[in-house]
This record gives sequence, C-alpha cells and structure tokens, in this order.
Amino acid sequence: MSFITDSSDDPFDAIDSYLRLHLLSSRLVQPNTISLDGIFGKLTNCAWTNLGPFEIADFDAKRLSLIADGKDVFVHGVDKFPRMTDYVIPSGVRIADANRVRLGAHLSDGTTIMHEGFCNFNAGTLGASMVEGRISAGVVVGDGSDIGGGASIMGTLSGGGTEVISIGQNCLLGAESGIGISLGDNCVVEAGLYVTAGTLVRVPDGSTVKAKLLSGKDDLLFRRNSTTGIVEVLLRGDNSSWQGLNEELHDN
Repeated sequence: MSFITDSSDDPFDAIDSYLRLHLLSSRLVQPNTISLDGIFGKLTNCAWTNLGPFEIADFDAKRLSLIADGKDVFVHGVDKFPRMTDYVIPSGVRIADANRVRLGAHLSDGTTIMHEGFCNFNAGTLGASMVEGRISAGVVVGDGSDIGGGASIMGTLSGGGTEVISIGQNCLLGAESGIGISLGDNCVVEAGLYVTAGTLVRVPDGSTVKAKLLSGKDDLLFRRNSTTGIVEVLLRGDNSSWQGLNEELHDN
C-alpha cells in the first residue's frame, strides 16, 4: 500500500511520484495543489508498451522472448511519463490521440482534446474546454475556454520559468497564437499573435505597457494592428464575435 503523508512535501521515490500523477488524472486533486518538485529525478525512462513498462537496458532481449512466445509488443514511447489513458480514463472527456496526454494531466468533465492538442502533467482544464493547442506543465484552463489549433501556452519547465500561467473562463486563443501571461475571464488572443510578458502593448488610452502588467485581467482582446504592426489590447464589449464553445460539439 502506498500513501502520501504530506502532499506539500516533494515526492520521495518513484511510487510516490506515480501516485501523485494518478491523483491528478483521477481529478482527486487539481494542478499546482500538490508538490511535484524533483519528480524527474525520481522517475526513470521506460519503454511503455501495450504489455506495460519495461526497463530499457534489456528490453530488446525481452521483446524477442515475448515475440517467440507469440506475443506482439508495441512500444508507445520511451519516457518517464506514460500515456494517461493507459492508466486513467476520466469520465466525460474526449481524447482524439492518447499519445498527446501524459499521466498527471487533469481533464475536467466536458473537455475535448483534439488530434493536435496536448496536455502535460500537472496541468489541464477546470471545466468544459476545447483543446487543439498545447497546455504546458503548470497551466490551468478555465471553463468554456478554447485553445485553438497550434496555440501555445508557456509552462514552468522550459527555460526554468517559475511563473504559473492560467487562463480564465470563456477565453479564446486563436490558431497558432500563444501567451506567456495569464488571462482573466472573457479574453481573446488573435490568431497568430504571441504575447509574452515583455511584449509591448498599446492600451486604449494610447499609452504603451509591457503585457505582464495586463496579466490576469478580464475582458481583453489582444491583436496586432495590420496597418502599423503594433500589438494592441482592446476592451471587449457586448459585440464580441467570440460566442463561446459550440455546446453540441462539446457534449461528451
């Protein structure tokens, strides 16, 4: 039997680490609420197969032995993290390509992960969301938000970043867009626009600020002016073209 005495303590071995990942994918805890610091050092690369995990060092010999016994062996990946769906399938979700969701992803009821969508561990959705882009480690996405095709959200792993990015409710990241700041509720980022913390943004009063000063604020539309090339932020009114998720499409 395995148990965690204090979820704020770092994982102390591989069993503890995998238990924490299972808790996340089983929706018993939310991302960023339990410590996963140092988890990479507790896990080893495995060959994850249709017959379970194998140590890499002698896998070729074991595979030949299994084939000789008439068993087919298919390697899904060589990694420290397996596919979530090999161990946990949360209710009320759709995942078009199981290879793109790691164990430790937190997917709420009503979430759809399309073929090009991806969700890392200790990240995910807090409500019904459409994901066609990448949810990086540490990122959480609010209810009713849409991560467009090829969209990217900066996580806490690449580049040693420590800023945890979140997306509020009823937001839209347009296709091939990206953010390195948090979005509040009812925000839109135009297709193809990447807004990092240092991006200079013209605000409605005509002044220019760094995007990090707008992090987490509600009802904003980020776009690039097609005439001047300047990144602008507008306040979203009642006439916004974003009308939320298609309820029929996302009824899981």
